[in-house]
Amino acid sequence: MGVKSARGSVVVYVTAAENDAQDRPPRVGVVTSKFIGGSVVRHRAARRIRAAIAPLMMRVPSGSRVVVRALPGADHDRHLASDLRLSLDRALERL
Repeated sequence: MGVKSARGSVVVYVTAAENDAQDRPPRVGVVTSKFIGGSVVRHRAARRIRAAIAPLMMRVPSGSRVVVRALPGADHDRHLASDLRLSLDRALERL
């Protein structure tokens, strides 16, 4: 079962590790759709999200899966890193 947490220009989905995957590192995916803009905007948003989540991965339990969905404005949101951190922390608390 998974949980969802949204804040600012990101939505974070986290699922717990299955029994056979608890010894694996956590996996992260970033989703950017055409809804947020053209190719340049989508790739800029994805790069910013990957850079912001990399230092947070030590908080994620082994074997878990995290998906970060970018919302419009993620490519230039000043608070992206803090919104991502707060959303991830909230989702992990609920998990």
